[in-house]
Amino acid sequence: MWPNAPITELDTVVCEGALPLVWHDSLFTVAGQKTVTLHTQHGADSVVTMHLTVNPMYDIQETAIVSQGDLPYLWHGSEFSADTTVCDTLRTQAGCDSVVCLDLTVTAYHVEDTIIALCPGETYPWHGQILSEARSYRDTVPEENTIYIATVTINPIYSVTNPVIVPQGQLPYLWHGRAFSADTTVCDTMRTQAGCDSVVCLDLTVTAYNVEDTAIALCPGETYPWHGQTLSEARSYRDTVPEENTIYIATVTINPIYSVTN
Repeated sequence: MWPNAPITELDTVVCEGALPLVWHDSLFTVAGQKTVTLHTQHGADSVVTMHLTVNPMYDIQETAIVSQGDLPYLWHGSEFSADTTVCDTLRTQAGCDSVVCLDLTVTAYHVEDTIIALCPGETYPWHGQILSEARSYRDTVPEENTIYIATVTINPIYSVTNPVIVPQGQLPYLWHGRAFSADTTVCDTMRTQAGCDSVVCLDLTVTAYNVEDTAIALCPGETYPWHGQTLSEARSYRDTVPEENTIYIATVTINPIYSVTN
């Protein structure tokens, strides 16, 4: 390879269905990166690195039980009035085709559908059953001419540790109604909006340096140059510059992309 060969970084995004992908005799079967050395027309080497991101495709099965009195049943712009199994191809926001299928059952029974949200470890008594898993439950009561359906979702709980660096001149540091003036590690139990207990911890460091904290929001696959580093992951980065008496902190968040099926 020639000295000082130019280096190129390529960020490429493909759908899962595009795999395996051949690139300059390199084979991608999953997301990752590969580097090749290319020769220009003038004989000089060029080093190229491909960073490959693979967006997922989905195969979703929907099950619906509908009373005859609630017909027709509308699904993706089409109407159905009898037992049906039908599929549709949708494009996600990431541009990848995904398949969603409907398994429709028409019944003379009345249908009552209930959504139940639980915290991890919780249970819920329902029609003689103990519900605890995130799935659909069914109970048919002929004497009531009714099919009861319960769809259980499990809300997440969190365990979060927040590292914080505070200059001495900004003490005391207030956190959850308490004031701290020295290095401290402390935790608190909080209840989420969904009603599930989660643990939040503070890891506090007091420093004589000035602290400059910057929040950086990226999309998946994006990078950000910062103090000689390339930021790409959702975490906290730190750079201490003694000659400036400053600690620089960058907190990176990754904004989500969505693939929604209604």
